[in-house]
Amino acid sequence: MGLGSQRLADGAAGLDDSKTMLSALLTIPMLVPQPGREPDIPSPAAGVQDVDGASDSEASGRAERRTIRLAKQRADLARVLERMESSPLPATLYPALARVIAAEGTKGWVGFEGWASRCIELAEFLDWNGAGSLDGKTAASAERNLEAIASLARTLESRGIEFLVVPVPKRIQVYPDRIPGVSAQSEFTGFDPAHARFLLELTDAGVEVLDLLPLFASRRYGDPEREDMHLFHDYDQHWTPRGVALAADAIAEWLRVVGVQVGPAKPGVDFLIRREQAEYTFRHREFAEVTKEPVELWFDRVLGSDGEKLRVKDRASEILVLGDSFSHHLANEQSGLVRLLYARMRRPLDAITIPSGGAHAVWSSLARREHPLAGKRAIVWVFAARVLTGDVIKLVDLSR
Repeated sequence: MGLGSQRLADGAAGLDDSKTMLSALLTIPMLVPQPGREPDIPSPAAGVQDVDGASDSEASGRAERRTIRLAKQRADLARVLERMESSPLPATLYPALARVIAAEGTKGWVGFEGWASRCIELAEFLDWNGAGSLDGKTAASAERNLEAIASLARTLESRGIEFLVVPVPKRIQVYPDRIPGVSAQSEFTGFDPAHARFLLELTDAGVEVLDLLPLFASRRYGDPEREDMHLFHDYDQHWTPRGVALAADAIAEWLRVVGVQVGPAKPGVDFLIRREQAEYTFRHREFAEVTKEPVELWFDRVLGSDGEKLRVKDRASEILVLGDSFSHHLANEQSGLVRLLYARMRRPLDAITIPSGGAHAVWSSLARREHPLAGKRAIVWVFAARVLTGDVIKLVDLSR
């Protein structure tokens, strides 16, 4: 698909809109532990010597700030979980999904009115929440993966590297009311209690987490006259341009909060963001007869100032993005996650993105580098939420 299209709006307007939204997100007050009361998370050890040779006092200050961020993340997750546990959704959602799985099994895809889902994704959702028929396999996988993620976080912390885990929500978590017979309550904040509990356990283990589910749930429907209607494709599990843009906003904000400086690249001079509506064709051909392809989506294309493709990756960057197909998605349209993060941080990023490789392949690829962590200040790991229960996260040696 070419870059030419309709309704062009060159420049940095899209970036300015994103900054406005990010500023609003960051006005939420930080939860600071009260004097004399220990937070519900482990305090990082003082005196850590980081990869760049920071002093003990600098490392200690960074650890204290990280403890405060973890406390806020945990408080936010606890509020979300409380809402989920009081939700009436299980009474209609669980039986509806159980009927689907009983009829369709766990292999292949199942079609609904205007969209389709992988059967295994629905089955794992039920099983993790104690209402499925997979004999608790998802919970066992999640328990193993939790320790692996915590171990990776400890390794990076010992090197003074900030680390953020970003599970991309499943469509069933954001749009349960697209299942026939299911309705979402007002002020919906997403639904998957087991997922929220798992993220809480990660923060208890000292792992920083970006929970996109409440943000996605609050923005799940858009104005089709100026943006994508949904955050995910109807016949593909990946996010639409609007979904990836919301994630890029939130990740960029975290990077700034942990002290990563915005770079010198100037919108309109070194790069531009071209806002345009264009046709998009789904890759999953199983549903070609019902998808009414191609569909119209709104893209924010990050391009060079001449309107041509822009180089946004640099292995020497202090920011490293690790990701699966979600991070790679829309790269050919110049609207993928890494490209949007370049525009928001105004600097190149290092990135390893491997479709179907979010659990292990990206870490193995990083470990094969001569000095895997040299010069890194922040690592952001973005992967499909299904990785937590459907894949095996294996540890790698990053000590070189």
